[in-house]
Amino acid sequence: MSQLDPGVFDVFDTDALPRELAEINGVPAKVLRSKEAVAQIKEQKRQAAEMQSMLAAAPVAADAANNLANAAATASSIPQAIPGMG
Repeated sequence: MSQLDPGVFDVFDTDALPRELAEINGVPAKVLRSKEAVAQIKEQKRQAAEMQSMLAAAPVAADAANNLANAAATASSIPQAIPGMG
C-alpha cells in the first residue's frame, strides 16, 4: 500500500507499532531496546543527517563567499566617479 500512497504510514504510530507486533509475536522483552535508547539513536541519526546536510551545503556556501570576495575585489579596482560629474 505504501508504494501507492506513502501517506498510509501517517495512520500508524511507527514508534508503538513495532513494540506491539513484538509483543503479539512473543518476542522476548530483553531483545528490545528501551524507549530511551531508541530516542537516543533517533537523535544521533538526526544529528548525523543535519551534519550531512551541512557538509553538502558547504561547497555552495564556499562558492558564494568566493564570488562575493571576487566581486568586492573587482568593485574596489573600478575608478571612483569624479564628484559633481553625474
